[in-house]
Amino acid sequence: SNIVTIEVTDCHGNVAFMNAQVLVVDTFKPVVRTKQNINVLLNSNGFVQLVINQIDSCSVDNCGIASRTLSRTYFDCSNLGLNQVTYTLTDLFGNSSQVVVDVTVLDQIAPNASALSGLVAHLDNQGYVQLSAASMIQVGDNCQIDSLIPNSFTFGCSDVSTLSSPVLRTVRVTDLSGNSTLVNVPVAILDTIRPVVIPNNRTLYLNSSGQVNISSSLLVSASDNCC
Repeated sequence: SNIVTIEVTDCHGNVAFMNAQVLVVDTFKPVVRTKQNINVLLNSNGFVQLVINQIDSCSVDNCGIASRTLSRTYFDCSNLGLNQVTYTLTDLFGNSSQVVVDVTVLDQIAPNASALSGLVAHLDNQGYVQLSAASMIQVGDNCQIDSLIPNSFTFGCSDVSTLSSPVLRTVRVTDLSGNSTLVNVPVAILDTIRPVVIPNNRTLYLNSSGQVNISSSLLVSASDNCC
């Protein structure tokens, strides 16, 4: 509201004054300008905070902008992909404008994975042992692990080794966004199962020289899980 004093003069020079009340109203809404193709990256803890500067691109108003708000600013692993955010501008006199902005949440951090130390596996009585990849490594990710490839390994007699000279296997760890890490895992494969020996009772006859020759294979039958 504004007071305006009006002076009125007639043709004989007589003057009169009157105060008039003038109400000035601003009905012009802010002009919202936003950036395109807005991508935000999750951090190592699996979340990201959206700020106005990532959205606004020189929005204007004829008198002045009082507030800028976003319908949401916090995103985590559950929001991966396309999200719609409403950007609202309100000027000094209560006029407001809104724009819906597409915000794509991305995870570009590869899983944190490492081999467990001192891995030892023992062959069974068939000469094999199977280990799951999950039992061979320790993994972490800012979101969620999707797969371990291969999922398991089978070791046999040809893999028998020692802690000082283990066999190596490689595991690919992939998260839900397709980020992956390769882990080389050393494993000592041990064969600690003794041979199985079965005696073969035989009657031996001495020759004319008082001797007899016989191979050990005739006296015992033996088997082993490897050799």
